[in-house]
Amino acid sequence: MRVLRKLRGHPIVVDVLDVFETEDSVQIVFEMCSGGELFERIVAHGAYPEAEAAYVAGQLIEGIVHCHSTGIAHRDLKPENILLKDQHSSEIRIADFGLACQRVKSEMIHTVW
Repeated sequence: MRVLRKLRGHPIVVDVLDVFETEDSVQIVFEMCSGGELFERIVAHGAYPEAEAAYVAGQLIEGIVHCHSTGIAHRDLKPENILLKDQHSSEIRIADFGLACQRVKSEMIHTVW
């Protein structure tokens, strides 16, 4: 939640609308992204149109730059973690910050598997 709060409000990062906490659970309400995963659209197209791929890549770079400028490393970027805003556009949202962490410039990032 700390990571998502730092990134809140950027148009390329999936937005957190609300959080509900109980004694035994946390419910997070995200913005609706009805277009599914980027991976699904790539598979459906077969050959992905170059202009659409360039548009998606530009948005992805913008989102990564924003994450890094706030000291956040996503650490799990893949087409399955990039959502499409709706069925009829190529607007994306970077999602699934479960492995994300706050970077400290003088330290390496380590993951325990």
